[in-house]
Amino acid sequence: LYFIIVSICDEDNSSNFAAGKRGGYFPSVSAGWVVTNEKFMESTRNLMDFFKIRASWGQNGNCSIEAFNYLSNVAFDKTAKYSFGNSKDDQSTGGVAVNIANPNTTWEKLVQTDLGFDARFLNSRLNVNFDYYNKITSGWLLKAPIPQYYGVGEDGAPSINGGDVSNKGVEIVLAWNDKVGKD
Repeated sequence: LYFIIVSICDEDNSSNFAAGKRGGYFPSVSAGWVVTNEKFMESTRNLMDFFKIRASWGQNGNCSIEAFNYLSNVAFDKTAKYSFGNSKDDQSTGGVAVNIANPNTTWEKLVQTDLGFDARFLNSRLNVNFDYYNKITSGWLLKAPIPQYYGVGEDGAPSINGGDVSNKGVEIVLAWNDKVGKD
């Protein structure tokens, strides 16, 4: 192999999550091999100029939710429209929960695997690139659907780890690089 890159990162932390849920590790590794640099490929050099095989695997974390999602915040102002008292002159502002807490929310994790190759033929006029990818998102962060009678509105709904998403596919690129006519 001509190169291997390994990334083992320190723990990422986010105060958007409750204590005990704040940390996450997201390592990655990649490798590539330029096969045409090998002696056994010398006989193909008049047709194939370059051939590289590559692979990678890695994790990413997403913590993009509102701050302090794990706490229920309380508003104590007159805009909350919760006033108490016997008359308009003798009223106290009441407190109201403006969001629903969720101390169980944690990192959304994306795990991706890529396998592919790059090849050039005919004096680099024909280029071929191939990629296979598989990306799995687990613990997808989203706002929980809540009934209106909870009284906090859509903005007060807690963020939750709501599900998993899988994306996979193949990408192929064919390119021709040549000139037509005289110089």
